[in-house]
This record gives sequence, C-alpha cells and structure tokens, in this order.
Amino acid sequence: DNCTGATTTRIAGLASGAIFPMGTTTVTHRVTDASGLTATCSFTVTVEEPCLQHHWKADGNFADSKGNATGTNVGGVTFANGFDNVTGNSSFNFTNTASYISTGTSGSVSGTGDFSVSAWVKTLPGEQRPMVIIQQRDGNVNGEYILKIGGWHGQQYTDLYYSGKAYFLIYEDATPVLDLFSNRLVNDGNWHKIKGERVGTTIKLYVDDILEATGNTSIVVNLNNTITTTIGRDIRDNGSQFYGQIDDIKVNICGSALRQANPIAQQILEPPITKSKIYPNPATDKIIVETVNDIESTNNIFIMNVVGKIAVQKNIRLLSKNRIEMDISHLPKGVHFIRVTNKKGSEILQFIKL
Repeated sequence: DNCTGATTTRIAGLASGAIFPMGTTTVTHRVTDASGLTATCSFTVTVEEPCLQHHWKADGNFADSKGNATGTNVGGVTFANGFDNVTGNSSFNFTNTASYISTGTSGSVSGTGDFSVSAWVKTLPGEQRPMVIIQQRDGNVNGEYILKIGGWHGQQYTDLYYSGKAYFLIYEDATPVLDLFSNRLVNDGNWHKIKGERVGTTIKLYVDDILEATGNTSIVVNLNNTITTTIGRDIRDNGSQFYGQIDDIKVNICGSALRQANPIAQQILEPPITKSKIYPNPATDKIIVETVNDIESTNNIFIMNVVGKIAVQKNIRLLSKNRIEMDISHLPKGVHFIRVTNKKGSEILQFIKL
C-alpha cells in the first residue's frame, strides 16, 4: 500500500547500535500505514565468541563446530538429552564402561594468552569417584590443563573430602602445582556449568558462573598443543572415568591485545561486576530486577540463555523507574541472563531458574 503516514516499530530484538549477545538474535520490525495495515520483516544478527577455538556441542555427533577437532568415540559413548532440554539437542552420555572421546592434538591449544575451558555436566546422583570432564593431558604434562570433578590432577581413588567438588588445574614444569577446588558440590544429578579460566597468572574456577576458587601461578603457564585432549577420561593414568552427561564444551584462548580491543571477549573471560541485582535468586516463577540506572522501557530488557540466545519473554511489569517484575515460569531450569540497556550503556545480570 502506498498510503502516507506509515510508522515502523521494532517489536523484537535489539536496537541498531546495541551490543548484541553471543549467538544469533532475531530482529523484527513492523510497519503500520495510515489505514492500519501492517507488515513485518525480520533479520538475524550472529555474534561469534572471538576467542573460541573449539566447541563440541554434542548434538548427535562428535564434531567440533568451531575448529577441526572432530572427536573419536572410544569405548561406546552415547547420547542423551542436552542441558537446555531443547528438542534436537543432546549431550555426551558416559556409562559404567571405559569410554571417552579423543580429539587427538587437533583439540589442544597452546600459548600464554587468556584461556578458559567450560562444560555443562550432570553426574549420576551422589557419584563420589573422581571424573575427568575434559583435559589436555597424556604422557606429557608440561603445558596441560584439567577440568574435573572429585579429585586432584592424578587422583584415581575416591576421597570423600574431594568427592563431588569441581576441580581445575593449569600446569607446566616451571611452576608449582596449583589445585583449585569448588566449595559447592556438583554431584547432585542436576546440570551444572563448570568453568576454569586463566588471565595472566590468575587462575579461577566457576560453578554456574559463580566464582568458587582463585589463585595465582608463579608464571604465566605456556599451554602445549602437542598434548592430547580427551573428554570423559584420564588416558594418562587410565582412570577418572566420567559417569553421567557432558554437554556444550568450549575452549577459548586469545591474546591480551584481542581481549582489550573486544568487549565481548572480555565478557567471556571476566564477567562484569555490577551493583544492580535480581531477587529472589534462585527463583521459580517471578523475579524482580532492580537496576542502578533508570529503566527507560521494558523493550530494552531481554532474557538470554547461556549461549546468548534471547528467550521468549512474558508478563514484564514496570514497578518503578528502576524496578521491574518478570515472569520466568516458562523458562527451563538452569542459569539465565538478563541484559538491561539504557542511555548509560548495557549490563548483564545472572539468575538461576529452579
């Protein structure tokens, strides 16, 4: 229709000039003419993690969606439902057999750049044995890393002091061993995101994006990509078999120059600190978002999942200039994020849906 007076309204997605989250965001606009006739148009904006080197999604195959390190199934790893409970998505399923995924050295990384490794895990309820999630470790340990549950780097036996605790190590021969353990237990049969990171000499361990432990190595550890990377088992000591499910495994490594130049890369490795808050947290049906700066419109607030995709939003109510109430009853259980944008910029808040 060629009627004058048409107006265009953005009805989904972020505004032009906004900082988009990782993943794919759909932006939709609606045009309404003077006669009330409407038409819509949508497009997608995809933002990739700039430091992401390897990403095993575990969606029915062993492919590395970012690199070229397709895994080899050793011993009969199968598939089960994924952490996000989305139809078509799955996870690696490890049972009571000696099974693991080998990526050879293609899945390994090298260098002293800022580094992180993360995965979603769901153990058998109450499992107490040591279990490797992913490790760059074989006969050579000079430049290794280990992400594990239930024991220190070479431990193959059950120790109730360590059972159920997340563990992270990054090591080379020139530095003493620094073992990081979580305080929280992750062997409860629920999904948890485990993440280890290295920024310079600072080493950190997160559970569900909450900092659990930190320490400092004497030097910046130089990772060695000639060491084999495996998922689900320690092939060096032939043990620490994983029992349960592992999903969405990511390995990031980047140089400090890239990290400083790219705010998204910095957000991956060092989540921003903010005085804004969400309560109750964890929550089951509703949350209150209270921000430091005024909320200009509920259209500038988005719920995102752990991979940056914007979720369907329902029943958002503005309570005051810096407080809103949000319905989260429709969201799947797990960790979610809220992006709030105003004239002073954007901030990201985290909450857990029970």
